[in-house]
Amino acid sequence: MRYYEGQMDVEKTIAFILDQQAKTEVLWQQNEERWQRNEESWKRNEERWKRNEESWKRNEERWKHADERVDKFDRSLVGIRKLILLGAKTLVSSQKAAKVELREIREDIRELTAAQKRTDQKFERLVELLSRRSPNGRH
Repeated sequence: MRYYEGQMDVEKTIAFILDQQAKTEVLWQQNEERWQRNEESWKRNEERWKRNEESWKRNEERWKHADERVDKFDRSLVGIRKLILLGAKTLVSSQKAAKVELREIREDIRELTAAQKRTDQKFERLVELLSRRSPNGRH
């Protein structure tokens, strides 16, 4: 009987080996499929990276142009600021000059008013003097 039991052990061993081999084949197949999916995923990721790199390059160019426009705008703002300051200084000096000129004009008007009064007074005296000399307009 011992021989028969030994055969049973060999059959069990063979069955075990075949079962393990079948399981290994299934695992191997699953790993192959997983490997295939990973390779496809890597290809998609490489394509994404390539598109992202291209996008980054385009964005870097855009940022470069945007920076150039901002720099140009900043320079124009500096120019505008200088013009405003110059205009403000000119306005202040013009206002000062206008005040001085207005004072001079007022002084001239006062002098003219005084001269007009003196002229009027002299004219009245002349008219009075002439009216005394000849009452009916003759000498």
